Amino acid sequence: MSSNYNKLVVKLKWTLDETKVNFVNEGLPLLESFTSKDIYLVKNNVEVSKQNKSGILKDAIILKEIDGNNGNNLLCCNDKKCLVVDVDSTLSVLASMGYKQLFCIDEECLEYFSDGSHVFIEYEPDLGLFLKIDNDKSFEENIKWLKDMNIAYYENDFFVKKDELMLNKIVG
Repeated sequence: MSSNYNKLVVKLKWTLDETKVNFVNEGLPLLESFTSKDIYLVKNNVEVSKQNKSGILKDAIILKEIDGNNGNNLLCCNDKKCLVVDVDSTLSVLASMGYKQLFCIDEECLEYFSDGSHVFIEYEPDLGLFLKIDNDKSFEENIKWLKDMNIAYYENDFFVKKDELMLNKIVG
C-alpha cells in the first residue's frame, strides 16, 4: 500500500439490517462475516477518571481476538504487535504481570468490497454502527464514495475512535 494509506471511520445513522439491505441493493459483495473483540488492559494501579483520560489509552495494551481467524489474534502495545494463539492464557499472564481489563469492544463485523476498497461494517451494541474504509485513496475520494452510495452517516467526524467513545462511557 502507498504512503497515502487512509482509514476513514464514520458512525452510521442506519441500523445493521438497513445497512445490509442497502449494500445488497447497491450490489456490494459480502466477503466475510466475523466477530472481533478488542480487550483493553491497563496496569492495576491506573486510576480511571476524567482527569487522566488522555493518558489511559496511550498506555493501554489491546488484545484483539478475531473469531474465525485460525488463532491469529494480536496483542498490541505502543505500535508493536505480537501474534497470540491462546487468548485466555494471555489474559492470565497479563493479570499476573499486574494488568486489569479496562473495557471490551465486542463487534459484529461485515467485510464488503467496493471500487478497490475493503469496507467494514462494525456493530458494537454499546456504541452503535460504524463504517470503516481501508484503502490508499484520498480522503476526498472516500467521501465522494460515501455520498455516491447515499450512505446515511454523521458528518461531524470522519475518524471516529471507538476506544475513546467507550472510555467516555466509563468515566462520564
